[in-house]
Amino acid sequence: MSIFNDLTTLPHFKTELTSENAPPQITDFRTLIKNADGIIISTPEYVYSIPRGLKKCD
Repeated sequence: MSIFNDLTTLPHFKTELTSENAPPQITDFRTLIKNADGIIISTPEYVYSIPRGLKKCD
């Protein structure tokens, strides 16, 4: 089992980085997910919603 506990290293919601020109942090994270037997995502509730860093804000 491994725990990825540093989402701040990933550039969230930058669509220009989705498939081409993705930085190593994203490609490494995708590889971890691709090679996993299973994934558990856990996030704290924040004011009855998802934390700001995990949702798209314009």
